[in-house]
Amino acid sequence: MNAKVEKFDSLTFIMDYEFGEIDDERMIAGFQNMIDTGLVWQLQGSYGRTAAALIEAGYCRDIQSDAPVLELKSASVLRTHGRSKRAPENKGD
Repeated sequence: MNAKVEKFDSLTFIMDYEFGEIDDERMIAGFQNMIDTGLVWQLQGSYGRTAAALIEAGYCRDIQSDAPVLELKSASVLRTHGRSKRAPENKGD
Protein backbone atom coordinates (compact mmCIF):
# COMPACT_ATOMS: atom_id res chain seq x y z
CA MET A 1 0.00 0.00 0.00
CA ASN A 2 1.54 3.27 -1.09
CA ALA A 3 -0.18 6.08 0.83
CA LYS A 4 0.66 9.56 -0.40
CA VAL A 5 1.47 11.98 2.41
CA GLU A 6 0.52 15.54 1.63
CA LYS A 7 2.93 18.24 2.74
CA PHE A 8 1.32 20.93 4.90
CA ASP A 9 1.12 24.23 3.04
CA SER A 10 1.25 26.87 5.75
CA LEU A 11 0.74 29.79 3.37
CA THR A 12 -2.48 28.33 1.96
CA PHE A 13 -3.66 27.46 5.47
CA ILE A 14 -3.03 30.99 6.75
CA MET A 15 -4.78 32.57 3.78
CA ASP A 16 -7.80 30.26 4.12
CA TYR A 17 -7.87 30.90 7.88
CA GLU A 18 -7.77 34.66 7.39
CA PHE A 19 -10.68 34.50 4.93
CA GLY A 20 -12.69 32.16 7.17
CA GLU A 21 -12.64 29.39 4.57
CA ILE A 22 -11.75 26.44 6.83
CA ASP A 23 -13.76 24.19 9.09
CA ASP A 24 -12.93 23.51 12.73
CA GLU A 25 -11.13 20.22 12.05
CA ARG A 26 -8.83 21.81 9.47
CA MET A 27 -8.21 24.75 11.79
CA ILE A 28 -7.13 22.46 14.61
CA ALA A 29 -4.93 20.37 12.30
CA GLY A 30 -3.36 23.51 10.83
CA PHE A 31 -2.63 25.04 14.21
CA GLN A 32 -1.23 21.72 15.45
CA ASN A 33 1.15 21.65 12.50
CA MET A 34 2.25 25.25 13.14
CA ILE A 35 2.71 24.45 16.86
CA ASP A 36 4.80 21.38 15.99
CA THR A 37 7.05 23.37 13.65
CA GLY A 38 7.20 26.45 15.88
CA LEU A 39 5.87 28.70 13.11
CA VAL A 40 2.84 29.79 15.13
CA TRP A 41 5.08 31.51 17.70
CA GLN A 42 6.77 33.56 14.96
CA LEU A 43 3.55 34.96 13.47
CA GLN A 44 1.50 37.92 14.70
CA GLY A 45 0.20 37.70 18.24
CA SER A 46 -3.33 36.50 17.46
CA TYR A 47 -1.93 33.24 16.08
CA GLY A 48 0.03 32.56 19.26
CA ARG A 49 -2.96 33.44 21.42
CA THR A 50 -5.22 31.14 19.39
CA ALA A 51 -2.66 28.34 19.60
CA ALA A 52 -2.34 28.81 23.35
CA ALA A 53 -6.14 28.72 23.73
CA LEU A 54 -6.35 25.53 21.64
CA ILE A 55 -3.62 23.93 23.78
CA GLU A 56 -5.28 25.04 27.02
CA ALA A 57 -8.67 23.72 25.83
CA GLY A 58 -7.07 20.40 24.90
CA TYR A 59 -7.68 20.56 21.14
CA CYS A 60 -3.96 20.85 20.31
CA ARG A 61 -0.89 19.47 22.03
CA ASP A 62 2.18 21.44 22.94
CA ILE A 63 5.17 19.43 21.74
CA GLN A 64 6.75 20.05 25.16
CA SER A 65 3.82 18.31 26.91
CA ASP A 66 2.53 14.76 27.18
CA ALA A 67 -1.04 15.95 27.79
CA PRO A 68 -3.70 14.14 25.74
CA VAL A 69 -5.54 15.89 22.92
CA LEU A 70 -9.34 16.11 23.19
CA GLU A 71 -11.76 15.17 20.46
CA LEU A 72 -13.57 18.06 18.83
CA LYS A 73 -16.96 18.27 20.57
CA SER A 74 -17.59 21.98 20.79
CA ALA A 75 -15.90 24.64 18.74
CA SER A 76 -16.73 27.54 21.05
CA VAL A 77 -13.06 28.07 21.91
CA LEU A 78 -12.32 28.35 18.21
CA ARG A 79 -14.79 31.13 17.74
CA THR A 80 -13.75 33.11 20.79
CA HIS A 81 -10.02 33.02 20.08
CA GLY A 82 -9.95 32.55 16.32
CA ARG A 83 -10.71 35.07 13.62
CA SER A 84 -14.46 35.34 13.47
CA LYS A 85 -16.34 37.61 11.13
CA ARG A 86 -18.23 40.13 13.21
CA ALA A 87 -20.70 42.68 11.99
CA PRO A 88 -19.54 46.24 12.55
CA GLU A 89 -21.05 47.96 15.53
CA ASN A 90 -23.70 50.55 14.88
CA LYS A 91 -22.40 53.79 16.38
CA GLY A 92 -25.80 55.50 16.06
CA ASP A 93 -25.17 58.13 13.40
